[in-house]
Amino acid sequence: MRHISMTSQTCSGCKACASVCALNAIKFSADSEGFQVPTVNEALCVNCGLCLKTCPSLNSRQKIEDYPPKAFALQYHDEPVRRNSASGALFPAFANHFINTLGGYVCGCVLDENLTAKHIVSNQWHDVVRMQDSKYVQSDMGLCISEIMKLLKDRQYVLFSGTSCQVNGLLSALEHKHIDTRKLLTIDFFCHGVPSPMIWKEYVYYYEKKKGKKMEGYRFRNKTYGWGKGTQSRGTGYLSTWKWKGTYHTDFRIIARMWPRIFFSNLCLRTYCHSCPYSNVNKPADITMGDFWGIEDFHPDFDDHKGCSLAIIHNEKAEALMKELKDTEVLEVSLDEIINKQGNAFAPSKPHVRRNEFWKDYAANGFSYLLPKYFNCSTIGRFKAEVKYILFKLHLRRYSY
Repeated sequence: MRHISMTSQTCSGCKACASVCALNAIKFSADSEGFQVPTVNEALCVNCGLCLKTCPSLNSRQKIEDYPPKAFALQYHDEPVRRNSASGALFPAFANHFINTLGGYVCGCVLDENLTAKHIVSNQWHDVVRMQDSKYVQSDMGLCISEIMKLLKDRQYVLFSGTSCQVNGLLSALEHKHIDTRKLLTIDFFCHGVPSPMIWKEYVYYYEKKKGKKMEGYRFRNKTYGWGKGTQSRGTGYLSTWKWKGTYHTDFRIIARMWPRIFFSNLCLRTYCHSCPYSNVNKPADITMGDFWGIEDFHPDFDDHKGCSLAIIHNEKAEALMKELKDTEVLEVSLDEIINKQGNAFAPSKPHVRRNEFWKDYAANGFSYLLPKYFNCSTIGRFKAEVKYILFKLHLRRYSY
């Protein structure tokens, strides 16, 4: 047998294998934990082995760069755009350049009308707005790699943003299809790990059932109360839940703020994430981005509490493009400063000791059973959380999940 055969313990879900299969013999479907894994149609497969050669989990790609990484703090001074971003708006700054200056395309993660996280390719700014903000759930790459292949063959500029495993999958597919990448720029980030899309959908359904209203959208990060150490919060989750006379209303109650707690518990991260090979500074993308936590300590004059991005530039192409950005302020800093508070720059997220128990309980009892047992969502727990949130709103304590 010369074709891919993987589980979510060894497969990242990047879909590079499916994108290089000329016979469309590889499809992805959800496993018992809701993670996409490849299955092969034996009737179509000719055992060419290209999927095995392309898979980044089975083959380490050699990144040859005669360029010492450079570190920068970055702020995009289009204030409405930065306000809508998780940190300093690095991604939309580059997206604006690719669409409006280079006439190119952007590929990033959005929540669709069903609140499913997926990657799309677009040259429209309204789609870039949807790509902004962190998405604390694994996205589906769909056919994006194939779309990017076609665009690069047509000599179009393309900006891709995703997890390091998605970036490496894209680059591996392009390499094995011998596609020129000079007009491609890739951006990854310091990733905590990707939680189960199935548990995310269970959470959405649970919320809608409790509220009796359809969830219209979800912001995984929120800078209503500022950003960074000098403010009330680094960013809390909130929901846009319903429309009334054309206006979206937000919900800050504990049920609306439950997902970040689920995410950071590490109870439902993809197993692959716990042995992530990209939990270091030497990532596969041209640029690595993230929140510059600690900017107020290292460079207080640069911090305005509106969000600051970190940028690790890995090659000359990325540095040249960064210099072309408009309305962007950058400050060169040391690499040690920007990774100082980035835990996943040093090691993968550890699995929760009760992970197996969590999944057994879910299979036997469903999602609602998990909340009081694992996430302190009992009546007493909800009361304590509401008291904490009231104190937070009164500026009497910092927010915590």
